[in-house]
Amino acid sequence: NITINATGGSVAGAGQENMGFYMYGGSVIIATGSNHIFINGTAGPSTGMSNHGVHMAPNALIQTQSGNITIIGDEGLGSNCFGFYGLPQDSIITVTSGDIEIKANSMSMGCVVKTSNAEQVFLHPWTANTAIELDNAVDITDGPLRFTDAELDSITTGLLIIGDNQSEDVLIKTLISRTSATNMELTSNADVMFNGGLINTNAGTLKLTNGAAPDAVFPNTSGTDAMMSMLTID
Repeated sequence: NITINATGGSVAGAGQENMGFYMYGGSVIIATGSNHIFINGTAGPSTGMSNHGVHMAPNALIQTQSGNITIIGDEGLGSNCFGFYGLPQDSIITVTSGDIEIKANSMSMGCVVKTSNAEQVFLHPWTANTAIELDNAVDITDGPLRFTDAELDSITTGLLIIGDNQSEDVLIKTLISRTSATNMELTSNADVMFNGGLINTNAGTLKLTNGAAPDAVFPNTSGTDAMMSMLTID
């Protein structure tokens, strides 16, 4: 197994780029066989820009053969800081046969994330009671955790899970349309609310899990809220 625990510099004031774990362009982390990769990056406490928890530069690669990949990122205090920051220029997180988990309160998902159709990608907040928004709005440091349709299109997997049983409300505020059939799960410890958005799994299944009553699933979008092969509300 490969385990990396990294913390950014403790520069006082408005220091910038005190990243927890930074993968330079062209750098590679590969685990063979059934070995797993675990990366935990905590940004420094300064209030400047770009204090990311985990940052993947262009052409970086994280890959396993049949092990899982887990990435946890805790961003800094300044603006434009993300728990996970993956640039789109051919940065890749991939497994041949295993799951991928990314845990952070804010994510900029530009990089390619890929599993086989038999595996899953799990995206959820680092801190309990953080809300999740499927929206085209700009990401906010420390949440809510936001994903655009374009960001989610960079993910190829059999099962895409967003949120967990400690997440706050999950709000669907824009069109999320999978480019290929994908089973999806949206999980919250509060409400799951369609608020002007639509989920299209492209013939995949959709599971919506809300918290205990009075929390519920609210289909508030005018017209169609979701398109799927089978819907489960838990």
